[in-house]
Amino acid sequence: MARRQFYRFRIHAGNQFRPWQLGRQSNPPPKTELAEILTEPTEELGNGTVSNNAEQEAIAQSAAFADRPNGTRKVAKDEVVQPAANLADPQGPEAIPTDSPVLEPRRKRGWSWSLVWLSVVLVCGGTGAMALVWLTMLPPPPNCQQISPLAADAERLYCAQQAAQSGELKQLIASVELVKHWSTEHPLYSSAQSSLAEWSRGLLAIANQKIGQNQLEAAVEIAQKIPPSSPLYQDAQAEISAWQQDWNQGEKIYGQAQAAIKAQKWQEAWKQSQALAGLTNEHWRQRVTALRQQIAVERLAWQQLQRAENLAQANTPEDLAAAIALLPKITPKTHAKTIAETKKVTWSKDLLKLAAAQLKQQQWESAIAIAEKVPAGVSVLAEAQDLIRLSRAYQAAALGKVPGKPLHEQLWSLVTALEVLRQIEPGRPLYKTAQAQRERWEMQRQDLVNLQFAHTLANLGQVPALRLAIDQAKLVVPGRPQRLQAQTWIAHWQKEIQRVEDRPYLAQAQQLAKVGTVSSLRQAIAAASQVAQGRALRIDAQTAIATWKRQIQVVEDQPLLDQARTLANQGNLGKAIEVAGQIRSGRALYQEAQDAIYDWAAQIQIAEDRPILNEAYSLASQGNLSQAINVAAQISYGRALYGEAQGAIANWSAERDAILAAREAEARQAAQDQQAAPAETPAETPAEAPATDDSEPDFDPSGAAEPTDSGEPEPPTDSEPSE
Repeated sequence: MARRQFYRFRIHAGNQFRPWQLGRQSNPPPKTELAEILTEPTEELGNGTVSNNAEQEAIAQSAAFADRPNGTRKVAKDEVVQPAANLADPQGPEAIPTDSPVLEPRRKRGWSWSLVWLSVVLVCGGTGAMALVWLTMLPPPPNCQQISPLAADAERLYCAQQAAQSGELKQLIASVELVKHWSTEHPLYSSAQSSLAEWSRGLLAIANQKIGQNQLEAAVEIAQKIPPSSPLYQDAQAEISAWQQDWNQGEKIYGQAQAAIKAQKWQEAWKQSQALAGLTNEHWRQRVTALRQQIAVERLAWQQLQRAENLAQANTPEDLAAAIALLPKITPKTHAKTIAETKKVTWSKDLLKLAAAQLKQQQWESAIAIAEKVPAGVSVLAEAQDLIRLSRAYQAAALGKVPGKPLHEQLWSLVTALEVLRQIEPGRPLYKTAQAQRERWEMQRQDLVNLQFAHTLANLGQVPALRLAIDQAKLVVPGRPQRLQAQTWIAHWQKEIQRVEDRPYLAQAQQLAKVGTVSSLRQAIAAASQVAQGRALRIDAQTAIATWKRQIQVVEDQPLLDQARTLANQGNLGKAIEVAGQIRSGRALYQEAQDAIYDWAAQIQIAEDRPILNEAYSLASQGNLSQAINVAAQISYGRALYGEAQGAIANWSAERDAILAAREAEARQAAQDQQAAPAETPAETPAEAPATDDSEPDFDPSGAAEPTDSGEPEPPTDSEPSE
């Protein structure tokens, strides 16, 4: 019965649900099973019977389904499907035989109903499963970029977790600040504590990085961001305490090492580096190598500085410059380099002092050369440059003071010096000195302008022009720098006026003197005497007058000198001396006359004293040295042969002394020989004893020895008496 209804439902809803179309995805049931279903007996519908018309209609429809390729039947538009009757029980007495072709479609209708119910169950189950998944699935994550301050704590915690994943300090601190005050009753407390522990570990990691970067304060500040509610709070506090303790100890050791390095106590510095290596703080342990390298570098730097200081002790420009040149070789960022910079300034100042001393001594070139040795980059470089400018200004101004320098060149030198001084800016150490000198040179420049104009007028050579030049030069009043030069030029031009006025008198006198007679010379003297005393040509006039007077004296006294020379040539030396003596002192020929008189007097003295000296030579040649000395001593001082006589006396005295010394030596030797004679030798009688010559040379009462005749010829004399 139920099966018949199933098949009727299939016929009615054939266009809506076709279970055999599932065969496209899965194979249809085999025919054997369908045959089995169709052989089952059917139940009766309603009254237990099925009309033949209905059965035939069902059979016809089944045949139509069988004719379609896919097992479906197309229902006509105007077709009315009658409700199907209840199928008879397959076990009923009216079951259709299995071999009947009419029962096969009815069996297929039973399978269709099973598939319909299965589909309904699947749809309902799928809908329930989807609802369950939707209920258990989390909602979509919030937009953390635009989250509202009023958002739920879950959303804010989620965004904090997402932000903290970046590991940035700012994000970690913000995340910790969000949950640090959540109480234990908070629904998200457990999840927040887990995240807070993770964030605290991140903060401690960043803090340890700061410790390694020598940033204790930053590390402590970061670690203190971990709140007491964090599971790692106690660990963070312990880390902070350990950092501070190790850091303080490391700072103390490191400071002691730096002090030892600064004091050049290298062994102490090395000892502190070993103590630093024993610390547990990784930062300080990492700095041990750098500290030891610093010790080596500092030691080398101090050695270089010491060499420079040894050079600078000489305090000469060359040694100071050489010492400064060594300073850049000192390793940078060392204590020695710091002191070297100070020494560099000190030695530069010493160079400036030496340059200033040379400037004071007006040694411009030396001052410039020393100041140029001041290196660049020191604080006194500007002062050195100003000193160079000041020296060059003095040097330029000094070139204008060279004697004989034209005024226009003096003026140009002074303008150059002033231009150099203008380069020294206000506020510089030498600015006041430069300004004072500039004022003096400016006044000097104005004076030179006036003198240059006066000199231009004076070059005209006319008396009126000279007087105008003098008036122009008088504008240089007392107290001005060029006052002395102006007065010199004024005196020069005044003398030039006098020369112009007196030159005619001197020219006339010179013209008269050319005649050469006594009268013309006297007229020339009278003309030259018109040049008054104090005039420019006074000296020239007096010189000419003296010359002309000498010429007059020569003309007057020359005859007397000629007469005396004639008498002397005739052998009448006494008369010649008398005539030459008439030429008075101060006359032109007086000295010449005196020279002649001296020569003639010498000839007379030689003639008188030569016999005496020859006699002395004769006595000396005979061995009478004392008598020879006495005779030669008769030639008195001032005589012509006095020098020769004294020389002979000295020779004879030395010879006499040598003879006496030899005799005394012989006497002493004889006495020694007599005392050394043997005792057994019979003593000689006085008559038999050899006679010893103990006598001395004969001397006259004055002590001269008697001459002995040696029989040798008389030695030649050094000079012979003149005839």
